[in-house]
Amino acid sequence: MVTLSRNTLTVSFLTLFAFANCKCNEKSVEQSSTARTAENKEDPQDNAGGETLGEESRKNLTLAVIRERVETVHSSASQVSAEVGSRMGQCLYESATDCSSQVLASAAREKAEQEICSAIISEYHRKQCTAEVIRVVARRAGDLSMCKKVDDEQQRNECVRELAEQIAISKLDGSQCDAIIDKESQKNCKSRVYSQSAQKNLDITQCAKISESYLQQDCLRSVSQRLMEKSRDLKNCDGLGEELSRECRDSFYRQEAQEKRDAKFCTKLSNPEARDSCLSETLSESASQKLDPKICAKIPDERTRANCADNIYFQIANQKNDQKLCMKISSDESRNSCLRQIVTELARQKSDPTVCQTIGEGPARDGCEADIYRSLAEQQSDPEICNKISQVEVRKSCQSEIYRNKALQERDGTLCQKIEDENSRKDCSQSVYSDLANSAGDVTMCDKIGDPRAVDSCKANIINIKAIESADAKLCDQLKESESNENCRAQALTQKARNERDSAPCEKISSTEAKNDCERAAYEQKEIKKEEDCDIFKSEQNRSDCVSNFIQEKAMQTADPKVCDALQENERKNQCRNDAFVALATKRKDPSLCQNITDEWARNSCADEILIQKARETGKKSVCEQVRNVDRKEDCERSVSLPVPTEPSALERNQEPPAAEPPAEETPSAEPNSRE
Repeated sequence: MVTLSRNTLTVSFLTLFAFANCKCNEKSVEQSSTARTAENKEDPQDNAGGETLGEESRKNLTLAVIRERVETVHSSASQVSAEVGSRMGQCLYESATDCSSQVLASAAREKAEQEICSAIISEYHRKQCTAEVIRVVARRAGDLSMCKKVDDEQQRNECVRELAEQIAISKLDGSQCDAIIDKESQKNCKSRVYSQSAQKNLDITQCAKISESYLQQDCLRSVSQRLMEKSRDLKNCDGLGEELSRECRDSFYRQEAQEKRDAKFCTKLSNPEARDSCLSETLSESASQKLDPKICAKIPDERTRANCADNIYFQIANQKNDQKLCMKISSDESRNSCLRQIVTELARQKSDPTVCQTIGEGPARDGCEADIYRSLAEQQSDPEICNKISQVEVRKSCQSEIYRNKALQERDGTLCQKIEDENSRKDCSQSVYSDLANSAGDVTMCDKIGDPRAVDSCKANIINIKAIESADAKLCDQLKESESNENCRAQALTQKARNERDSAPCEKISSTEAKNDCERAAYEQKEIKKEEDCDIFKSEQNRSDCVSNFIQEKAMQTADPKVCDALQENERKNQCRNDAFVALATKRKDPSLCQNITDEWARNSCADEILIQKARETGKKSVCEQVRNVDRKEDCERSVSLPVPTEPSALERNQEPPAAEPPAEETPSAEPNSRE
């Protein structure tokens, strides 16, 4: 962020307020005097953050007072930046007192400087600003005594509560919460500390110290899950209380059943509904895997049992092209679908719709014939073949599709007029003429579409494409709608910024979001080698994202999770630490380091990959037993049996290449040339 001197700041702020003064330069002396009088008098309503003067005189008076206050604060608030001055400029067009108070309070919090608050007119907002700055400074310093400087009792207590809780959680020391005045807040603080301590140390005894029963239950549940993830052992369910222990054991048995695909674990579940659901799911999966309908007979639920068997017969029938197996399917719909699929495939192979007659009368036969006639119509690009389809809607759909494809292929919009359905006809015309207009880059061809909205859309699309390709925002002036015009300009200016690798064109974009996107596009090729390189971004959001991305990339490259502590946002910090621990665990080939990853899927995947790599390197299948994911475990066992690729010996690397190969000097290699 750019830091300005006192003189520069004075000129900056004087310039910002010139807008108001230019309207009333004849009365500027009188306004300045009135402003000082108003400031000394302190209107009582000002304490509530509002004013009762007329709009014009109120704004001029307010801006004069703000100007004087800002000028007097320069010497002490030396870190007020050009960006704050820019944001203050917006207050010329808004409610000046409220707007300027918000901007200055925000700057004071960011810089942690109370002096900036003194430029705020409203006494109420000025005190609020001072209290917030003290809280910010206290949090950064971790010093509870600083909260005593807050005048307002309620805000002082809130400062103490917030900071005491922060210190208590960081140190995992519940005694730090005793500084909090409010007993309920003090209790909540200790509960959070005990919960954090329990989860960090995987110690359920800490959960027992939590006074609120629902929080205690959540703590016990969370710790038991973490313990189970670390070591799959039923002993982890002990000491949780009857209800939670039962819940823990049920979760263990269900997971074992899913991962090992073994229904015997389902029978140990305490809840009957959960037991039946587990059996249905596990047995259905096992039957489908083994293609054995007899396994389905063990499923307790009748409907699930029937569906399981039907699915198996359906799969076997299609594999063997055996219509007789379709007849074993209990569901009429599934049976007809099975017959239709087998016969249709046979009819398609022969390109003969008469084969469908073997199904007999009914929907299955009609569907089979429709599929074949439609396939023939598409192959021959002949819509007349569609007339042989007995189902009316299917026939119309077949004709529409053939005419549409033909119209697009031949680039002839008149073919669309032969389509019966009105909506399909319009859609066909729009597609053909839009395609022609876009290909030619000619907006006049869009008029042939007919529908006004579609015409405008077609023209807007062509103008957009031209504006972006040429990076010329002036072309967007042809667009009627202001929103479309703005979007077009934003995209064209973004392309210009990308081409020039300079964010200057982005300043002409009104939307903040689009402007930020433009700035990112301008510097997308910029290599960020150090954190200071992110200062190239003017947007706070882009600069912050750039710094965060740099820190995350650095943490992964160095395999150092501590680097992530520099991130402020908790979600990004957690993701950064997870990625860094994956890199560190992979680098050291130590799956135990994966336990530091908070995301369960990423944690298990990290450990599995390292174990698989270890199994391949050592050739020991026993290592694969530790892999948690069933599919990855099978991959591990298969890969161990494959020969491990070895590095070529020094002699092999130094052999002269065959005559037909290019000389070694012409082929870049990561290996050093030992002959040299």
